[in-house]
Amino acid sequence: VTVTGYVRIVKYGGAESCNCKTSDKEKMDIHVELAVNPGDPDTKSFIVEITSAYPNRDRIDLKHLIGHKVMVTGLVFYDIEHVQNAVNTNPKGTDLWRATIFELHPVVNFVVLD
Repeated sequence: VTVTGYVRIVKYGGAESCNCKTSDKEKMDIHVELAVNPGDPDTKSFIVEITSAYPNRDRIDLKHLIGHKVMVTGLVFYDIEHVQNAVNTNPKGTDLWRATIFELHPVVNFVVLD
């Protein structure tokens, strides 16, 4: 699937089952939160994850892309570990930071559009 949006946040994903709960940042996924519009809140963000296997990941400065429009291609993944954090699966939750439990993981192509 290919999506476009504005980069809101870039951060390491932390210790998750998909990376065997590692604390090694070199092996952690990088979470990139996208929004349809600049300034959209967390609850409207869509998560894409760049794994440690992504080509030249260590040479990409993703933080400078905050606020820029990007096009991302990847596999659709239902991330059950965050069911409590998504508006679509827990609309009355108190720790909501994503619109949907679905995400692109892994990312296979990442293009800056502006």
